[in-house]
Amino acid sequence: MNISHAWFFLCLLLQLISFRTRAQEVKKYDIIGKLNTNYNGLIYLRYDLLPDSPLSYQTTVVNGNFYFKIDLLEPVVAVLSLPPPTRSDYMYVDTSTMTINANIDSTIAAGKSITSLRIVNVEGSKSQTIYSEWMASWTRISESGLSQKIQSDYLFGSLDSLVKLYPDHNIVTQALFFSEILSYDQALKIYNQLSIRQQNRSNVNGISKLLARLKRTDIGTTVALKDLKNEIGEPVTLQSTSSSVTLLDFWASWCSPCRAMHPDFKKLYAKYHSRGFNIISISLDNDRNKWLKAIGDDGINWINASDMKGYSGYMASYYGLNYIPFNLLIDEHLQILGKNVTPNEMEIILDDKLNKPAKSNE
Repeated sequence: MNISHAWFFLCLLLQLISFRTRAQEVKKYDIIGKLNTNYNGLIYLRYDLLPDSPLSYQTTVVNGNFYFKIDLLEPVVAVLSLPPPTRSDYMYVDTSTMTINANIDSTIAAGKSITSLRIVNVEGSKSQTIYSEWMASWTRISESGLSQKIQSDYLFGSLDSLVKLYPDHNIVTQALFFSEILSYDQALKIYNQLSIRQQNRSNVNGISKLLARLKRTDIGTTVALKDLKNEIGEPVTLQSTSSSVTLLDFWASWCSPCRAMHPDFKKLYAKYHSRGFNIISISLDNDRNKWLKAIGDDGINWINASDMKGYSGYMASYYGLNYIPFNLLIDEHLQILGKNVTPNEMEIILDDKLNKPAKSNE
């Protein structure tokens, strides 16, 4: 290589380094907020500048107005909150000046008053607009009552369109968190269209755990139980039940949505148990006394199991769980029939499976 060529490539390299540095430069952006209430006090904003690089800001709301000046590299999801116990809301902060309008709402749930901060409108954030439009479209389908197969195909199509437009935007990985009903192959196709930069973040943004969970919970996959014991310390395995259909219900005493499903499960158990249906409730509790009390309070009269290790236990880790309630419906061959099946969907499956005449061995 002659001197002129070497000089050319050196200049090109310096330009590339300069461009990359500018592209990754942290810049400051303004957020101008309006809280439509008489509240005067602290308000907080939290987000990750980069994965595993959290930032937190606080300012004071005065006469309903607040202001943040934030550091940002790229659009990210941020949490806007008031002091506890008020519930927070989230939005995309973007690389531009933004204007936020928010309300403080009060509702009654389980006899208790709950105060929530609710973001009404965000202007100046293109990412928020894209994400909100996608989420609104997906919410309409997810609440439509259509079959899980139709919903998963729609979700795959919408994510496929999104990733083709924004392969290097974390908006796609954020949307993937709503992809539990996708098959592993569908989710992998979306993942493979992400930029290398976004793929390299999969260990910290939860996507690698999601893919592992989807792979192990695909329809037809064989399941196994490990390291579980019942209330009196006896091992619990899938040989504990010889049922035609079994529900593996992951829950915990502290999980209100989990326990809210128990009345429906009790009805299904009473109706179908004698016909070959069973339930194994797998608790992610750490406190044995609270687990046993919840079993008694909820009147759970089927098989109960736990390793008392919460999310760090073998079963929770194997399925990559980072939320509950979570369930798997399996057949007599220990193969998955469905995942996160609702009581109504379960009843349809049970009617179909348990009303069929037994196959002859001849």
